[in-house]
Amino acid sequence: MNQQVERRQSLGALPREYVGATLSISQLWNILWARKLMIIGITLAFAVATVVIVKMMPKVYSATATLLVSSRVDDPMSGKESGLDTGYIATQIEFMRSPVTLLPVVDKFRLTERKEYIAGYSGGSSPEGLRRWAMNNLYKNLKVQQGTGSLFIYVTVDDQNPQAAAQIANAITDTYISEQEKRFLEPAKGRAVRYSEQLKGLKEKVDEAQAKVSAFRKKTGMANLEPGTSGGDANHLRLNDLQARLTAASQERLNAELRLRSIGRGDATVLESRLVQKLKSELQVAEGKMAERRGVLGARHPEIVALQSEIDHARQKLNSEISTYADGARADVSAARAVEARLRDELEKVEAQVLASRTLQDDASQLLRELESATKIYEGALDAFETVQLGTEISTSNVQIVDRAKTPLRPNSSKGKKLLALALIAGGGGGCGLALLLELLNRRIRSREDMERDLQLPVLVQLQVKA
Repeated sequence: MNQQVERRQSLGALPREYVGATLSISQLWNILWARKLMIIGITLAFAVATVVIVKMMPKVYSATATLLVSSRVDDPMSGKESGLDTGYIATQIEFMRSPVTLLPVVDKFRLTERKEYIAGYSGGSSPEGLRRWAMNNLYKNLKVQQGTGSLFIYVTVDDQNPQAAAQIANAITDTYISEQEKRFLEPAKGRAVRYSEQLKGLKEKVDEAQAKVSAFRKKTGMANLEPGTSGGDANHLRLNDLQARLTAASQERLNAELRLRSIGRGDATVLESRLVQKLKSELQVAEGKMAERRGVLGARHPEIVALQSEIDHARQKLNSEISTYADGARADVSAARAVEARLRDELEKVEAQVLASRTLQDDASQLLRELESATKIYEGALDAFETVQLGTEISTSNVQIVDRAKTPLRPNSSKGKKLLALALIAGGGGGCGLALLLELLNRRIRSREDMERDLQLPVLVQLQVKA
């Protein structure tokens, strides 16, 4: 035994630990190469069969519409912009493939009446079930994908009719954009309805405030209710004038009363009269003479009697003159008191008018403030309503159609190419598998390794046979 091992090593045989039950790559290659004609034949058979099947299959046309998603989303209500959220485009792709978008297309093109869209349906006579079945078949023929590293979305529809493929692709994009705009506009329309209802209430408040102002103007006869235009300022000036005149009249009355009291005492104003001063001088002279003569002459002396008569006459004239001045002073006091009373009465009337005017003006100002406040609130709400109304009319979609689907001129060959590639792979794989199976059933020696690995026999010489 040891001699056999040494002999194998000397002859270049492979060591035993490298010999196994599996086939090496070179053995596999030799087997496949030996049966290459069979493998090629099987592969060609698969390819030919696939080509025949593809030719027998109905032709499918593909139409593609291209959409562009804006990188920013505009809000017509706030006037602000915001960037796209993560997964926004993926969400829009799912929305385009959802029943919300596809069912209207099914109804528009009556896909429930086309055989290729309702083939295999066994749901009975339910119209809704048939719509869903046609929608599922449309879903299978629809491919929506985002451009690599871009904001483009490609909507591709496969159909046996080239015109229908283009029309359905365009209808899907149109329906999607319409639904997207509706999702933006419906809240705005709801707000517009609520604003309209609120405007009615605010308009009623304005009309009510205006009616109160009109009724107040009619009741008071005030044509202009603005402050300072209702005669209040004129009455205020008149009131100030009367107060000044009353103060002057009161002072004049006090002066007249003071003069009257002075006249009663025989001094002040009375002493300023020349006639009174003359009469007083004459009386003093006569009284002086009387005093001189009484010490010499008797009471019945004619000179004393004459002096006494002169004194009495002078005193009578003086008293008469003072009485005249007193009557004038009394008349002045009465006139001053009458003027003061008249001015006081007039002042009270004007004060009452001013107070009434101020009360009316305060009421008018209150009504005007209520009208102004109601008007401002209504105008502000009206401006906001116009903004909301404008938001319901402006297109808010941030997706636009870049290229509408065109009617394809040639059928789609990508599916046939894929089937052919699969047939070649399947044929080649099947041929190789069959070759290996036949080799295992009828094992043959095709190389040196077959001798050394399988039979464990050393190969002394390997001859190359040239054809």
